[in-house]
Amino acid sequence: VLLLAESWPAEDLGRLCVVPGQSLSGRLRYFCSERVEVNCLSQDTLGLKEKESPYFSFALLKVPNSAPIFMTGVHFPILHLSIDQRYEDAQEYIRFIHKNEAFARKLLQQQATAASGPKMGEERSMIWGDFNMNPFDPGMTEANSFNSVASHRTASGRRRRSGRLGPLVNYYYNPSWRLFGDFYDFAGAPSGQEKVPGTLGHSPGKRRELHWNVFDQVLVGKGLLPCFVGGSLQVPYMSQNRNPLITEDYKINGEYSDHLPIIFSLDLGSYE
Repeated sequence: VLLLAESWPAEDLGRLCVVPGQSLSGRLRYFCSERVEVNCLSQDTLGLKEKESPYFSFALLKVPNSAPIFMTGVHFPILHLSIDQRYEDAQEYIRFIHKNEAFARKLLQQQATAASGPKMGEERSMIWGDFNMNPFDPGMTEANSFNSVASHRTASGRRRRSGRLGPLVNYYYNPSWRLFGDFYDFAGAPSGQEKVPGTLGHSPGKRRELHWNVFDQVLVGKGLLPCFVGGSLQVPYMSQNRNPLITEDYKINGEYSDHLPIIFSLDLGSYE
């Protein structure tokens, strides 16, 4: 399955086909191979009254002999917003996502009861895309926002309370922390070269600037943790057609995007 928040040359998409029924603004698009089924969920399907947001794309991933996975693709607003503003927005975003997920689960349960089909398990979900926040920003880590942690063990354990009187909420596992830094060889690069130290290079000359950020992330729900393949998350150096995504002067090749993509694997045979 491929999620795009930017345009991409058609020759690099290989045999992937666009998923039909995508009714968002075009900011996010799903593609998939013939081996899996992806069903995009419109606001009409979900039965929600809110105006459809261009920041989200909701879909169900279905594979044979496995319960469906609720996928939320995201492409959040750009850098001109402050960290505090992005944190405030993240609180609204996660409520919107959870509301959609709850309705999708209810809808699938009704269909399963009627046709004995597979149900979507609790927290069998993932959120991925361009968050325009780093993994350590409060919008990604606070309990009342995306509540994500870098520890697989923590994410699989106890819940924590969202606010003093708020509900108990499960963690999301965020493996994207491992994408920081350039210590390891990047995928497809010649031996001995540095790995790409993030997914977005940004150096505006401010006093406090990281230069490389990890804005493109995947958050794995608790019910999907057994399926996530540890160590599979990477920032590729080459496109499928072996075109470099990084220029010789160590900048992102703008022919494709101002961000670098991420790739990861799920072993759905690990879910029972």
